Parts: sequence; C-alpha cells; structure tokens
Amino acid sequence: MKPLDHVDEANKVILGNYRIVELVDKEKIWSINIPEEHRKVESAPLIRINDVMNKPYDFSSDRPLNYVWIVYVNIWSVELETINEIGMLMDKSFEENDWTVADGDPIGPDADMEELYIYGRVYRKIKQV
Repeated sequence: MKPLDHVDEANKVILGNYRIVELVDKEKIWSINIPEEHRKVESAPLIRINDVMNKPYDFSSDRPLNYVWIVYVNIWSVELETINEIGMLMDKSFEENDWTVADGDPIGPDADMEELYIYGRVYRKIKQV
C-alpha cells in the first residue's frame, strides 16, 4: 500500500457522485492542502480530504491482512443548505463504498474564512490486502 492510497480512494468516492460534482466543481476538491489562492469566499464551495491513518491491521505470519484507512473531509460553503446536501451525499457515497462515518464536527463558521461555514466528517474503512 502506498501512503496516500486511502486519500486517493476517498477522492474517487466523492468524484463518483455526480450530484456532489454538480455542487462542487471537481477542480475545487483537494487532497491534503487547498492552495492559498483558492482559500477565499469566491472559490466556495470547497472540499478537502485529509490523511488521518493508513495503518496495517490484523496480521498473519507477520504480514498485514487488512489496513485501517481513515480520512477527514471538510466542506466549506457560504450556504448552510449546500453543506447539508453535500454532507448527506458524501455519507451515502462513502457508505456505498464500504466506509463508515467514524466522527465529525458540527457545521459552524470557519475561524479563518469568516464568511464561510465549515463542516467536517471522519470516514473509516478496513481495507483487505
């Protein structure tokens, strides 16, 4: 497994939902970091997928049978309705691809971009090797 396989797979899950891509231009779905020039109200809505964990799990003869994959996904938008819709679509898409919602943050104003709301979800998957 490569270090960011789980982030790449999460990106595919999001891009695989046509309605999410209608709401958020695929050029505004970022892995790990959103470039500074895109961190502004005019760029919203935005999605960022962060690496949390990609770690061997369950072993046999000192070899992993599975990996634990965990990603943290943030959504930014000016409108609460947009965040709510994207969040529900993401939960459904991740669930359909064998991920579970492990945790999350409430929707609230972003401390850095005060005009935007931010929402965070943590998704977890046990990936068989």
